[in-house]
Amino acid sequence: MRSDAKWRGALRMLGFAAGCAGAIALASLAIVRGLDAAGEPLPYVDFDGMRSQFGVLRKLERRNAADPEKRIAFLGDSTSMYFPNGAQALDHQLGVALDALAPAGSHFRMFSLAAPGYTQFTQYFLSHRIANARPDAVVIAFNLASFSNQWREADRPKLAAWLPARHLGEAFRLPLHWIGLSIDELLIYTATVSAGGFELWRSLLHQQARCVHAWASLATWLQAHSGMPDGLAYLKLHYYQRRLAQYDVGPPQREKLELARSRLGAVLAGVGPEHPVLRVLSATLAVFRERGIPVFVYIAPITVEHLDRIGLRDREGLRRGVESVRRVVLAGGGVLIDAHDLLPDVAFEDGGGHLLVNPALDAHSIVAQKLAQEMLAAGRLR
Repeated sequence: MRSDAKWRGALRMLGFAAGCAGAIALASLAIVRGLDAAGEPLPYVDFDGMRSQFGVLRKLERRNAADPEKRIAFLGDSTSMYFPNGAQALDHQLGVALDALAPAGSHFRMFSLAAPGYTQFTQYFLSHRIANARPDAVVIAFNLASFSNQWREADRPKLAAWLPARHLGEAFRLPLHWIGLSIDELLIYTATVSAGGFELWRSLLHQQARCVHAWASLATWLQAHSGMPDGLAYLKLHYYQRRLAQYDVGPPQREKLELARSRLGAVLAGVGPEHPVLRVLSATLAVFRERGIPVFVYIAPITVEHLDRIGLRDREGLRRGVESVRRVVLAGGGVLIDAHDLLPDVAFEDGGGHLLVNPALDAHSIVAQKLAQEMLAAGRLR
């Protein structure tokens, strides 16, 4: 009798759980239908970019054995991109520069895996899949701001889902906590993608982001019409005002001392090889070294002239930071190309390190020329 009672209790709990799940599903469907009727658009989510990334990887791995071209995978963030015209982006310019400087008959084809906000952690999550595509070389952009909490808070832990499951043991030894990624989340993310759940997950993220956006829009509208001085609309406006106050009046947009320190203070204070960002960079280099794929790491340019003007530039601090990166890259079998002080202040479009493109000064082309020269001089592109 006692056993029967236990089974009946268990069945009632299962029924209750199923009822709750059904109610949630119906409520979610009603919300989605309501957002559809209201015309609320689907916002961009990080997973949208992964579709294009893996399209690039499929092209990279499809090659004719008799094809003499050298295929180079390029990993960077928005500082290596130029959005209105991709032909003027750094990765494209690098391919042009390599063709122009290399011996006659050589041809280089770039495969860009650069995307806004990609960090050394994202590059590591993608590294095994890139290595499986067998590029002839890999170029990795390293942004000195990646040591800062500003970048740390803006990272994308969910992109760890594309780390192959067989390499999880390797990932467990890395400081993934730096970007707020726990072991259980890593297991769930990788298992979801491995099981073919990418599209469903992406759809759920779309709807979640759409609900958040719609709710924020509604709350802002209500607060704006409530007459309350400290409502959400006021706070949102105040946020943008405070954000603008961190920059000098432009154009060009330049950071004030406080914001610049938040981005570069960590590297100026000194970083060693055990810093989480450098440990993950080392792991990425190891992935390519084990496959015999040459790696070139370049330190992206920063506005050193502006840092001098606002009194932040610590030349010795920057030198120590660059040397820390150099030691890790060399220990990992890579080649470091230091371009952090390559460009004058007028070469930068804004305070975030994005480069200016105009007929008078094509900053991407200048950086590409330096990278091409040092890559060829290293003798790794055979």
